[in-house]
Amino acid sequence: MSKILIVEDEKVLRTLLSEELRSQGFDVLEADNGELAFNLFHAQKPDLIISDLMMPLMDGYGLYKKIKELREDFPYILVTGFPDELNRFDIKTSGKFVILQKPFDDDKLLSTISNLLSSHQ
Repeated sequence: MSKILIVEDEKVLRTLLSEELRSQGFDVLEADNGELAFNLFHAQKPDLIISDLMMPLMDGYGLYKKIKELREDFPYILVTGFPDELNRFDIKTSGKFVILQKPFDDDKLLSTISNLLSSHQ
């Protein structure tokens, strides 16, 4: 069973996403900010991270850059409801780093997770 870390500061969204992924058989960890997520990354060793872009303490892209320094090929999904915010960052996507724009449906999310995890093994 794959372990997924969800990083989302809006509790309702985090809970909905967690419940959906658990119903699909994933082991799910939750964090409401990038700093907590980085600590969980070290302690719990997730297989993939799904993170919101805009959050307090450390944004989702800042978290990705810190993770990438440790594990260049780590699978990471960055989600945003504000695509214009992406312009503030010097974002370079790769095969293991995907941006999903909110709203997205469960099928899109699950296929993205499947693709990232299958290419990660």
